[in-house]
Amino acid sequence: MRARCATARRIACAALVAGSAAAVRAEMPIHVTYGFGDAFDVPFCGFEVRVEISGAAAWIGFLGPDGSVQRTIEPAAGPISAHLTRLDTGAVVDLHPSGPGMSEVGADSFTYVTVGPWLSFVDPRSGQEGIYLLAGRQTKVFTPTSFTWRFDGRVDDLCARLAAATPR
Repeated sequence: MRARCATARRIACAALVAGSAAAVRAEMPIHVTYGFGDAFDVPFCGFEVRVEISGAAAWIGFLGPDGSVQRTIEPAAGPISAHLTRLDTGAVVDLHPSGPGMSEVGADSFTYVTVGPWLSFVDPRSGQEGIYLLAGRQTKVFTPTSFTWRFDGRVDDLCARLAAATPR
């Protein structure tokens, strides 16, 4: 009798684990890791700046019942490097804007949240174009008729740093 109960518990346990594993497999996210490198010039500082960004990131997507992406997590998969060069003087600023981002798709909205250091070409406090290192939490919400941007943190004006930097 004892052996039969133990066997029944093992079978029930195995069925529960198998069912849970199938449910987990059905909910498994899509995970993509990719390396990147890009260079481009921007005029936002009142002088030309070459921006070179390189590193590796991941994209983890969670699908809804219809197969569409409902939520993502976008962590750095190692350090992300940004090398800024003021083209007229050769002054350089190096930084590591490796903060993660997360997005969520709503019925009529798209929300993007980042934490940690991020490179931005708009100051979230003033809306002014430039080159900024944002350190904190930002939330961007896009709807068909509006855009809101909330930011709580520190803004480092990289144009000012490049203007004051000693040429190389």
